[in-house]
Amino acid sequence: MSVRPSRLRGIGYMMLAVFLFSGMDTLAKLVLKSYPLPGLIWARYAVHLVFMIVLAAPHRGMAIIILAGMLAVNWQRALRLAVGSSRKR
Repeated sequence: MSVRPSRLRGIGYMMLAVFLFSGMDTLAKLVLKSYPLPGLIWARYAVHLVFMIVLAAPHRGMAIIILAGMLAVNWQRALRLAVGSSRKR
Protein backbone atom coordinates (compact mmCIF):
# COMPACT_ATOMS: atom_id res chain seq x y z
CA MET A 1 0.00 0.00 0.00
CA SER A 2 1.49 3.31 -1.12
CA VAL A 3 1.10 6.51 0.89
CA ARG A 4 1.22 9.81 -0.94
CA PRO A 5 3.81 12.36 0.23
CA SER A 6 1.08 14.96 0.78
CA ARG A 7 -0.63 12.63 3.24
CA LEU A 8 2.62 12.10 5.14
CA ARG A 9 3.21 15.84 5.19
CA GLY A 10 -0.28 16.33 6.61
CA ILE A 11 0.39 13.79 9.35
CA GLY A 12 3.67 15.53 10.14
CA TYR A 13 1.93 18.92 10.37
CA MET A 14 -0.69 17.44 12.68
CA MET A 15 1.99 16.00 14.97
CA LEU A 16 3.88 19.30 14.96
CA ALA A 17 0.70 21.21 15.86
CA VAL A 18 -0.01 18.91 18.82
CA PHE A 19 3.58 19.29 20.03
CA LEU A 20 3.50 23.09 19.68
CA PHE A 21 0.12 23.45 21.44
CA SER A 22 1.18 21.29 24.37
CA GLY A 23 4.52 23.08 24.56
CA MET A 24 2.82 26.48 24.51
CA ASP A 25 0.43 25.40 27.27
CA THR A 26 3.26 24.10 29.45
CA LEU A 27 5.35 27.22 28.88
CA ALA A 28 2.40 29.49 29.70
CA LYS A 29 1.77 27.67 32.97
CA LEU A 30 5.42 27.98 33.96
CA VAL A 31 5.66 31.66 33.03
CA LEU A 32 2.34 32.47 34.74
CA LYS A 33 3.99 31.78 38.10
CA SER A 34 6.33 34.75 37.57
CA TYR A 35 4.35 37.23 35.45
CA PRO A 36 0.80 38.63 35.63
CA LEU A 37 -1.84 37.18 33.32
CA PRO A 38 -2.61 40.38 31.30
CA GLY A 39 1.08 40.80 30.44
CA LEU A 40 1.33 37.18 29.39
CA ILE A 41 -1.73 37.47 27.14
CA TRP A 42 -0.41 40.69 25.61
CA ALA A 43 2.97 39.08 24.90
CA ARG A 44 1.31 36.03 23.35
CA TYR A 45 -0.68 38.12 20.87
CA ALA A 46 2.23 40.45 20.15
CA VAL A 47 4.46 37.49 19.26
CA HIS A 48 1.69 36.06 17.08
CA LEU A 49 1.40 39.38 15.23
CA VAL A 50 5.14 39.40 14.55
CA PHE A 51 4.98 35.83 13.23
CA MET A 52 2.06 36.73 10.96
CA ILE A 53 3.91 39.75 9.59
CA VAL A 54 7.06 37.72 8.98
CA LEU A 55 5.34 34.65 7.51
CA ALA A 56 2.22 35.92 5.74
CA ALA A 57 3.04 39.46 4.64
CA PRO A 58 5.82 38.58 2.16
CA HIS A 59 3.55 36.14 0.30
CA ARG A 60 0.11 37.73 0.52
CA GLY A 61 0.79 41.37 1.33
CA MET A 62 0.19 43.39 4.46
CA ALA A 63 -3.50 43.81 3.61
CA ILE A 64 -4.19 40.17 4.56
CA ILE A 65 -3.14 40.98 8.13
CA ILE A 66 -4.80 44.38 8.48
CA LEU A 67 -8.01 43.98 6.48
CA ALA A 68 -10.48 41.29 7.35
CA GLY A 69 -13.97 40.32 6.35
CA MET A 70 -16.74 41.05 8.85
CA LEU A 71 -14.80 43.85 10.52
CA ALA A 72 -17.52 44.54 13.13
CA VAL A 73 -17.41 40.94 14.35
CA ASN A 74 -13.61 41.04 14.62
CA TRP A 75 -13.69 44.27 16.63
CA GLN A 76 -16.37 42.86 18.93
CA ARG A 77 -14.29 39.74 19.52
CA ALA A 78 -11.17 41.81 20.21
CA LEU A 79 -13.05 44.02 22.67
CA ARG A 80 -14.45 40.99 24.52
CA LEU A 81 -10.99 39.44 24.69
CA ALA A 82 -9.47 42.66 26.04
CA VAL A 83 -12.19 43.11 28.67
CA GLY A 84 -12.16 39.47 29.69
CA SER A 85 -8.36 39.41 29.94
CA SER A 86 -8.05 42.62 31.91
CA ARG A 87 -10.40 41.71 34.79
CA LYS A 88 -8.76 40.93 38.08
CA ARG A 89 -9.47 37.43 39.37
